[in-house]
Amino acid sequence: MAYSLISSLELFLVGIRGEEVPIMNIVMGVPIKVSIAMSNFMTTFTAFASIIVYFMKGALRFSKCPPIVAGTILGTLMGTSYKRVTIHN
Repeated sequence: MAYSLISSLELFLVGIRGEEVPIMNIVMGVPIKVSIAMSNFMTTFTAFASIIVYFMKGALRFSKCPPIVAGTILGTLMGTSYKRVTIHN
């Protein structure tokens, strides 16, 4: 438990998300799929709050958005097709 707390604090300080998944799963007894979905839900709001701050500062470069969106969609499609192949084999 102490290791989980220390690693969660370290990950929180450097901005890496996902530390709550094992805590919700092991300590609280929440199913792993629900824990992952909740983690993604919380990350969405954190990212949205950051976008608002950067937009208000004028620090967003909209010219960089199309390649990032394209890479995200391509990665999602590749990941889901890989999952389908590995599940059926």
